[in-house]
Amino acid sequence: MAEPYATKPPANYGERSSDFAANPSLMWASARNVQTYIDAVVDEWLKIAKIWEDLKISWAGQSAEAAQELNERLRKLQVELFGRPKTDAESELPGILTEVRAAADRAAQIYDTTETNINGAWRRMYEALVAENPPPPQDTTGVPPISLTMEQLPQPEKKK
Repeated sequence: MAEPYATKPPANYGERSSDFAANPSLMWASARNVQTYIDAVVDEWLKIAKIWEDLKISWAGQSAEAAQELNERLRKLQVELFGRPKTDAESELPGILTEVRAAADRAAQIYDTTETNINGAWRRMYEALVAENPPPPQDTTGVPPISLTMEQLPQPEKKK
């Protein structure tokens, strides 16, 4: 006898280890906290940069060249991590940390919207099931129902 379904569910279907859970509120709060941490790191970064600028004034020769090279590498890293604000000469460039924060924020929004829609669908189904006078089904396709009978369908030609 053939299987009733073309595919079988995975062997671990229904096991707790195969579940996926997301907490949109926690994701959103974490995204907000990341921005606070980014701001704190930027403040400390600026303090270090100020100290560095004061130190390199007194350097000469190879030390000055090494300091300049390190300074350029630090500036590139700073732009990659924290981004660059818009100026007259350059466009705004978001940093990696800002992108991660924005991704977590967007994921929280998507999960929240999905959860809200699913809960609403279940609620509407429950209300329809327990209603004393359920509303008639609605045609949401815009396509009229099929109303042909077998006699109205084309019939194959009979062999002579």
